[in-house]
Order: sequence, then structure tokens, then C-alpha cells
Amino acid sequence: NFSDYGSDHILLARLATFETGGIGNNVFELISSIGIARTTGRQLIVTSETYKFFKIRHPELVHLLNGVYPENERTVRAAFRIDKSKGDCCRYYGEISNEIKKKSLQPWLSARLNYLQSYLYFSNVTRREISARLELSSKAQAAIDAELAEMRQLRDAEHIICVHSRRGDYFTSGLHKPSNSEFLLGATDFVHMNSNTKSTLILLIGDDLIWQREMAEKLQETGKYAMVLPRLQSVSSPVTDWHVSRKFCDTVILTASSSTFGWWLAYLSKGQKV
Repeated sequence: NFSDYGSDHILLARLATFETGGIGNNVFELISSIGIARTTGRQLIVTSETYKFFKIRHPELVHLLNGVYPENERTVRAAFRIDKSKGDCCRYYGEISNEIKKKSLQPWLSARLNYLQSYLYFSNVTRREISARLELSSKAQAAIDAELAEMRQLRDAEHIICVHSRRGDYFTSGLHKPSNSEFLLGATDFVHMNSNTKSTLILLIGDDLIWQREMAEKLQETGKYAMVLPRLQSVSSPVTDWHVSRKFCDTVILTASSSTFGWWLAYLSKGQKV
């Protein structure tokens, strides 16, 4: 029923990384799909499985699915289908929108999409809207802020350089290069040297706390003020790191260039200097 969605032109997106990918991949696919739907003048819906999956797996992101509706794919059995699930992760495929536009007389379209990791897909969606979609619930924010308020280092610093790292699964993926000490220390030293502030804090954010503590010690040995962001007790989701970035990160250094989680951490950062 078109009236359920407020539009008579519907795009049903089947998003591949919701089955296996992390939050960074999930957000890229969804935000890019929103952009594609708007470019082609359609209302975005996702399969009920995808909708439920996201609600269960990322409950803190209460605004992300605003204006996106769930639907079961069998509702559009006769729809024209587009399959763009075989493309490279990080390239922009303009033909996706072009193919959808060519089917302007077809009210229902179903598209299999994968990764969509290019900002060009959502260049028509404002940063303000994306930032709002990625805000945590007010309850989660309050709990996190209460913990962060106890970290005096964050309050006292004039400038905070956030250094994101990812190691863990990147050692075995075969596709990604994990963060390494040579780049992290060298890049951080360069950015710190050019920060031009009296009180600069280096905040290490990532998945390997033991390695990050080693990096913090090495930075401290050269006279820098560095700390590792601990695992917060109030909210266990990794998206707490995005909230920290919004509030504190004046500059962001990405040491694992293929990390989509790190990309969004930088996108949301307070200082917008990456």
C-alpha cells in the first residue's frame, strides 16, 4: 500500500553487510541508500530482516532509521530488480542511480546493494542530518557523559588529538592492513608538533587496549601527554567512541585507512580536522 510510505515510488534495498559487517559498513550502506533513494525520487524501504537486525544489534542509534520503513521482499515479487552486489567496496557507481531513474514508470524497484562506501552516494544528504541520525539515545548519552566527566584529562586539555587504531581482525583478514607503531608514532609526533597549543592531549581510541597502552607509554617517553580511552562501563557498544569524537576530538588521525568505523569517527569529530 503506497499510502503507508507517503510515496508512490518505492526503492526496496537489500543491504549485504547487515548480515556480516560491522557498524561502519552498516552505516555506509544505509546512508548511501538514503542518498540514492532521494536522488531518484523514491521512498527507501529495507527488508524486515534488515530493519529488525539493526534495531537489535545497534539499539543505541535510535534515530538512524528515521523515515526508513521495513518491508518484506515478497511484497515486491514483480518489481524490477537491480543487482549491484558484486562491485568493489569503495568505488562510486553512478550507474546505480541512472538505472533506477530509467525505470521511473515502475513504482516498485528492488535493488541488491553492497558496501556503497563512497560519500558521493550521499552528497545530497546534509552533514547535519547524518550527524543527527548517528546520535545516541539521550539515555545513553547521559550515561556516557557521566563517565567521561570523571576523566579530568579530557576536561583540562586545550586541544585533543584523537588517534584511531584497529588491529584485531585486520591481522587475519588478508584485505586490510592493521595499525602499526611506526606510522602511529610518526604521524602523531608530526601532528602534535604542529598543534600550536600549550595543553595538547593525545587520546588513543581503538580495539587493542594493550597495544594502545604501549603506544601511550612511548609517546609519554618523548614528553607528550597521552592516554588510552578505556572501555566504558555504562554503554558497551563501540559507537560510544563516535560520541567521544563528537565531544572531544579536535583533530583525528586514522592509522587503519580501510576502517569504515574510523571513517565515521572522523566524520563526526568535533574539530573536523583529519
